[in-house]
Amino acid sequence: MGWVSDTFFPKRAFIKVDFPTFSAPIIATFIISHHQIIFTIIILKGDGEMPKRVKFGHNYYYNLSIDELKRGEFRGRNVMIEGIVEDKVTVEFLPMELPSYRTTFHINGLKIEFSGIPHIGQGDIVKVYGRFIGDGIIAKAIETNRSLYVTEE
Repeated sequence: MGWVSDTFFPKRAFIKVDFPTFSAPIIATFIISHHQIIFTIIILKGDGEMPKRVKFGHNYYYNLSIDELKRGEFRGRNVMIEGIVEDKVTVEFLPMELPSYRTTFHINGLKIEFSGIPHIGQGDIVKVYGRFIGDGIIAKAIETNRSLYVTEE
């Protein structure tokens, strides 16, 4: 391999490669020796394709299934799911300085919260755009086949 200087010891860099169809964190080890650079690349996680993203408003959302969400890899990210409302929709009035409403319902056991009063009910098929927080989604928009409900950002 050659001589390695004491001042140039091996370096490590974490690189994220993000192509439309492949994303994997990579560790690259660079060994700098006399007039040559030797490096190795180890792919740590490369399980194939990234989920499809859709644009809504000014943001992009990962189009995911409920099973993909329950794995927990997308916590804190913008996600879009589609499903059937399981239970009765609960609408709460919040009487504070600026009165508002909070709507909650479940899709496949996942709690959805929305700031407003969407006209949806049990058995409706909806698309939910929002931020995944681990045990549920804080919805920014709810889309049905009849309407689109959007909150302020």
